[in-house]
Amino acid sequence: MPVTIKHILLALLLLCQFPITIAQQQIERPKIGLALSGGGARGAAHVGILKVLEALRIPVDYIAGTSMGAIIGGLYASGMSPETIEQHLASMDWENLFDDDLSRTKHNMRGKINSRLPLINAKLGVKEREVSLPTAMIQGQKFTLELKRLTLGVSEITDFARLPIPFRAVATEIATGNPVVLSKGDLALAIQASMTIPGVFAGVEIENRLLVDGGVSNNLPIDVVREMGADIVIAVDISTPLYHQDELTTALTIVEQLTTILTRRNTETQITALSDRDILIVPVLDDIESADFKQTGEAIRIGKVAAEAIKPALSRLALGEQAYQNYREQRRIKPTTPIVEFIHIENQSELRDELLSSRLAIHSGAPLDLKALEQSIDDIYGLDIFESVRYRLIEEEGKTGLLIKAKEKRWGTDFLQFGLNFSVNPRLGDSHFNASSAYTIKPLNDLNGELKSFAQLGREPKFFTELYQPLDNESEFFIHPILFYSTQYVGKYLDENLVAEYGIKKYGVGLAAGRELGKWGRIELGYQRFLGDLDYVTGPPKLQGYDFSGGELYGSFQLDEMDNIYFPREGFHSKLRWTGSRRSLGADNDFDQVELQFNLAKSWDDHTLFAAGSFNSTLDDNAPLQDQFTLGGFLHLSGLSENQLLGQHTALFVGSYMARLYRSKYFPIYAGASLEMGNAWQSRDDISLNDMSYAGSLYLGADTPVGPLYFAYGHAEGGQYGFYLFLRRPLFLD
Repeated sequence: MPVTIKHILLALLLLCQFPITIAQQQIERPKIGLALSGGGARGAAHVGILKVLEALRIPVDYIAGTSMGAIIGGLYASGMSPETIEQHLASMDWENLFDDDLSRTKHNMRGKINSRLPLINAKLGVKEREVSLPTAMIQGQKFTLELKRLTLGVSEITDFARLPIPFRAVATEIATGNPVVLSKGDLALAIQASMTIPGVFAGVEIENRLLVDGGVSNNLPIDVVREMGADIVIAVDISTPLYHQDELTTALTIVEQLTTILTRRNTETQITALSDRDILIVPVLDDIESADFKQTGEAIRIGKVAAEAIKPALSRLALGEQAYQNYREQRRIKPTTPIVEFIHIENQSELRDELLSSRLAIHSGAPLDLKALEQSIDDIYGLDIFESVRYRLIEEEGKTGLLIKAKEKRWGTDFLQFGLNFSVNPRLGDSHFNASSAYTIKPLNDLNGELKSFAQLGREPKFFTELYQPLDNESEFFIHPILFYSTQYVGKYLDENLVAEYGIKKYGVGLAAGRELGKWGRIELGYQRFLGDLDYVTGPPKLQGYDFSGGELYGSFQLDEMDNIYFPREGFHSKLRWTGSRRSLGADNDFDQVELQFNLAKSWDDHTLFAAGSFNSTLDDNAPLQDQFTLGGFLHLSGLSENQLLGQHTALFVGSYMARLYRSKYFPIYAGASLEMGNAWQSRDDISLNDMSYAGSLYLGADTPVGPLYFAYGHAEGGQYGFYLFLRRPLFLD
């Protein structure tokens, strides 16, 4: 049969009709909305459900989420796949994200030196001469940066309707209790506001409204996604169930129950609005608590199981392969790295703007370097003036720029700290107990000057008031005047028997100047002038005390990249110091001393090897008693009493193995063992490796909220041994 023009036209008409039919199906199909509830770590189940929806080729046209539902929903709406979200959840260090304190390695040298004081990390703010507390335990500094990192690919989109999937986050206005639907602005900030648990996380201010977790007002935002245009709603309820009466045994569970009651009531109200066309998924998450972020993988599995259990109901919403592929192509977004054409700093503090801008490692006219930006944010936050340092991309006159907003602590930048330290050796009768406090005033000026007063009462009273004054915008150069008083007790021993004990009291002034070498080092030159007395507390009557006078110059170099001074796992620390005592400066004696210490820690998994050493020497063997070096005690020849050995020269080498028995941000537990060798000599001629004493220890320690606690057994050459109990004593030598 010959092919005619009529046949060709008919074939073309049929071919054209086929894609039109598909397009009509896509336009005419019901719009599907996803409502994701809050529930903390339980919300990881949303990821498992998203996996099933994609496997069944079910399109999602709108998403509304609350709290953890806002995180998962917001990331999915931004174009992130469920598999990528799962990878991020698995790799997140949740305990670290919920801790505002920077790691020790990110502190400047001033902060690292302050961390050696026997003080608890917690600080009480002081504002207008009154003690003031923050509005929440966590300000969310690290968590904000994490959300910004995850949403960077869509950071230039400020209308959430323009995301690959239109999105809404639900928060609560704390002043009224009303729900607030966030549809525009900074996506990361909207997500954070939606999951800000009152009292735990600081509220997020958006458009002059202070917002907190949306769970207390609308935990399952079915009505929100319906208003967005959804014809069919898939609602996922992972909220925490109520406690049974026999489980309400503490004040904490009672408070949690009150919050859960509010959440359950508004959730159930939303569920009653579901129609026959809608689908409700309630994963069985009985064994997963809202704060148990270590079980996100299990929650994802449970979410997947819950969705697969209703596969027949979900399958009626599925698209054909080609239609679903077209849908996915439409929501695909190509991440871009913005070019930063200008940088603005919104500095809400007394510090000069140049002090903040000098810490920026990014430059205008270049692609945004996220790693450098986050490092810069940490450097500004590390000034210990701001409650939050945030950034966002902005548009001005068609140009893309970066706005960095540094918000000063509302509860005051001055602060109080308190601490305890003690040591007990029951066998040898040694015990020391001290209580301490410190008051810090900062910033004294726009260069972030700091005035600190420290006092310690107990066995060894101490006091100092010091000024730390940076001299330039980069805080490289500084001056450091100080007024001080100190007490130290040293015993005289015959073998292991205490035959006398004397106390050394010093009071005086000092002035130093130096340079900070980034975050890792410091060079310092200084002068000290002091008076004092040495008095025998116990011992034969013939032992007489005396008064003394000191005047000395000193120079020191410190390198400190240790991650923790109490239970170090990674890093290196060293210190070299020269002290020159001179009669011309007011001293009773001329002498020179050199001190050298080093510490090195290296870890793999839960295992740590630690090495340390020190060598101290009086160059001409002529230092008076109060200036001689001491040795003895835990990790300083364990088994000996504190300061049992005395000399013009000391040497010590320590090797230790430490195992982490329990991983926790707030209460890790360790066990370890050490081998030690060292001695003290009165004459340089006596120094010899053949004249070393050997010792070792076994110890158990925990990094508690009030400080590091150690229990140890030490055994020294010659049979001397001791049991030790310490609160707040650094493992490394300083």
